[in-house]
Amino acid sequence: MLHLEYLLTWLVHRYGGTTQRGASLVEYVLMLSLIALVCLAAMSYFGGGNGGSLDRSSNLISSAG
Repeated sequence: MLHLEYLLTWLVHRYGGTTQRGASLVEYVLMLSLIALVCLAAMSYFGGGNGGSLDRSSNLISSAG
């Protein structure tokens, strides 16, 4: 059974079964999640200094719907 796995692995690599598209998608998702995490951390860190404008904005948006 182990020889079959080696053969299948060799065939996949030999005939181009692997691409780099999936890796770039994962990199973009990780980068986007890191940016979102930094934005949320900045909002929570500087949240007290905005004078409650975020709370007022969220209340206005929820009452408009």
